[in-house]
Amino acid sequence: MHKKYILELFNYNFQVNQELLTVIKSLKSSNERLLQLLSHLVTAEKIWLMRLKDEDLLGQLIWPELSLNDAERLLKENQTAYADYLENISDRQLNLDLIYKNSKGEKFHTPIVDILMHVIIHGGYHRGQIAATIRQAGGEPINTDYIHYVRFLKFNSKL
Repeated sequence: MHKKYILELFNYNFQVNQELLTVIKSLKSSNERLLQLLSHLVTAEKIWLMRLKDEDLLGQLIWPELSLNDAERLLKENQTAYADYLENISDRQLNLDLIYKNSKGEKFHTPIVDILMHVIIHGGYHRGQIAATIRQAGGEPINTDYIHYVRFLKFNSKL
């Protein structure tokens, strides 16, 4: 897989995350489950980037209790940090194994490209949960399908 395609997937990921945040902020009442899911989504992205950069994960919670403002700040930080990371990685490096420990302390060897794909797919899973929760809260969820992004949104956003 080429870096250019990974960059495109992350452009999509951050654009739809930002659009979801906008919908969440527009709801008439706060929803604890929405904030919990959004907080996990952006925190998991951060944790995976920390693993990719071999940073210490001590004290990082997978399901933190963030405010909406904190989740928004982390979403933007992740976008910048992933852009920097991806800018400085080569196609060859994408296929190298990363050695890391999961949240249970178990050691794994995983190609970097697979970790990056996991970040995208993991986000999609939780965006689906967020969309269902928005609908239950009386809101109208946005279309976060990748094909929708490719057809209509791709040229309006750059990482």
